[in-house]
Amino acid sequence: MQNSTNAAVQVPKLLDSMIVKIFFIMVLGLLLLIPTSMVHALKNERMMRQEGAISEINEKWGQAQTITGPVISVPYKESVHNSDGEEVVIQKTIHFLPDQLEIIGHVEPEIRRRSIYEAVLYKADVECVGSFKFPVSTKLSIPDENILWHEATVLLGITDLRGLVDLIEFEVEEEKLEMVPSMQVLGPIKQGVSTKLTFLNREKDLNFKLKVRFNGSQRLFFTPVGSNTKVSLSSSWDSPSFIGSFLPSEHQIDANGFDAKWNVFFLNRTYPQYWVGDQYQVADSNFGLSFFIPADIYLKSERALKYAIMFILFTFAALLISEIILRMRIHPIQYLMIGVALVVFYSLLLSLGEHIPFNTAYFLASSMTILLISLYARSIHSSWKLPITLLSTTSILYGYLFIMLQLGDFALLMGSTGLFLVLGFMMYATRKIDWYTGRMIPTGTK
Repeated sequence: MQNSTNAAVQVPKLLDSMIVKIFFIMVLGLLLLIPTSMVHALKNERMMRQEGAISEINEKWGQAQTITGPVISVPYKESVHNSDGEEVVIQKTIHFLPDQLEIIGHVEPEIRRRSIYEAVLYKADVECVGSFKFPVSTKLSIPDENILWHEATVLLGITDLRGLVDLIEFEVEEEKLEMVPSMQVLGPIKQGVSTKLTFLNREKDLNFKLKVRFNGSQRLFFTPVGSNTKVSLSSSWDSPSFIGSFLPSEHQIDANGFDAKWNVFFLNRTYPQYWVGDQYQVADSNFGLSFFIPADIYLKSERALKYAIMFILFTFAALLISEIILRMRIHPIQYLMIGVALVVFYSLLLSLGEHIPFNTAYFLASSMTILLISLYARSIHSSWKLPITLLSTTSILYGYLFIMLQLGDFALLMGSTGLFLVLGFMMYATRKIDWYTGRMIPTGTK
């Protein structure tokens, strides 16, 4: 009977040990990373579902589009010896890129919804004008009689032909040509439309003009196949992301949309104006823009989750310091309850953010969490000192996190500076605590 009584007395004494309690709080904080990781997995699952919904919309409307060309491909004959030493004639293809190429386009985006998810689609009207200048036969290193100029083919690359909404208006030397949806030769363009060019006159510049209307989604790219390629784009979308191998030489963005201009020379690329076969890949020089929806809920939730452990440990530290200063006892289960409330905040933020603007969702989720923790703290201690302490601590933490989520390039700097200041404040506030006994050091003693 006496042994059982001693054991019952030793358990609270062990829990009252400050070193043991600090160790327990650290372990509890690490254990709370398990439900935090579950929220992170939920965020990834919702993001994959969003990508699936967007992909389904894009497939029915038109995928991201890349416009390449036009390019003229001309077959020629070449005599070679086979493995038996016999001379045979094979056919190869030489590809010519435009000398001048100017592209003028207008893109009108729109947002489509599937369930709670949004996808950015667009309608594009593009006009291309330019000319071909063919090199003299001596530069080609191919006998002129071997080149089948009358079998030339004009190629125009369009990534997703399902996005075409009208016939392509293509004129060469003011003669209209009909483009067909097939690639008749292999070359720099793997998918698009083509037509035969039977009246090719290589003695002078070959002028062309084409108009194409198409649907697409998310991204729009162009390939600078001209010796001098100029692209001018306008749109009502006010948050474009210019991507690819080249940035605009000029651009203007405001609330009404954007205007952007590119100017690319052949010296900026890694391929020449003409070559034989598949020696070069032109896709590496693509440039254009991406239509993205800013302030994505999943991206900001991801950034908020990275600070979860800091929130948990700082809140626990505030509880522990309050426990010492106010000379009260907080049970480990009560630490656990408050820690779980901090984790539930991220689930609330994610679920609310899918239906309402992120800032509103953040305000509601943080307010609900702060109120819950403060009211729970009121039940732990009879005075208002502990609830006010937790209310102030969590309000500062959530307020500072909100500021960091609004920042882009300066988020890391703000986070590091804030962490340093909070750590400094905690070191100052606990400078008179005897961590061995868990009591305040009397004034005037060391």
